[in-house]
Amino acid sequence: LKYFKKALEDDLYRTPEYTLYNMSLVNISMGNLPEAKTNLAKAVDIKPNYAPAWDALGVVYSKTGNNVSAIEALKKALVLYPDFIEAHWDIAQVYVETGDTEEAKLHLLEVMRLDKTGGFTSRAKEKLIGIGAMQ
Repeated sequence: LKYFKKALEDDLYRTPEYTLYNMSLVNISMGNLPEAKTNLAKAVDIKPNYAPAWDALGVVYSKTGNNVSAIEALKKALVLYPDFIEAHWDIAQVYVETGDTEEAKLHLLEVMRLDKTGGFTSRAKEKLIGIGAMQ
């Protein structure tokens, strides 16, 4: 974090949104969700079309119980990058949390379509079975 902050102090540094995003990932892993949220909000202010920051912001909102804002942020990530597997996975988790299994199912099926052989496919199948949307 110290070196990320140092990079942000450099006026010539051209991609502060990436540094802010990376700082937020460290903050999330450390459980410092308010700081992660602040950094992600700055990142999307600087570069509103930065889908990974919107996805991470959605995850932070979800972890803090703000599912409405989580869904809004994750939808923004998906508008910017419709094939964003992680964002489909993350929004499905929020929909499961809120009891909207139909929306969760749509996004989990999209995960499976996009990630045919990756690790998300097996997780999506398990989640679909868990919510009763697949046998």
